[in-house]
Amino acid sequence: MAVERCGFFLPECAYYDTINEAPDTVHKAVLVKAAMEAIEKENAKMDGVLPKELYVQLVPEEEPELLSKIIRVFKDIPEDISIDLFG
Repeated sequence: MAVERCGFFLPECAYYDTINEAPDTVHKAVLVKAAMEAIEKENAKMDGVLPKELYVQLVPEEEPELLSKIIRVFKDIPEDISIDLFG
């Protein structure tokens, strides 16, 4: 059903809440990378497309919560948005 509705399958490890609720540490970057890898694994047409090495840079020692702040911005996007916000 997810493929018909959204065009691809989203593994549970890539769910927004799973990542958002993780602690504000470098481990969150590891979770995001694993989510991107899982999405590509489950969706052959996305293989090699998603960024995977970028996220550790978003958890600097002086501001370890930066990645979490960026992720939380997405929580305010309405589920029924009618435009391609990411494209």
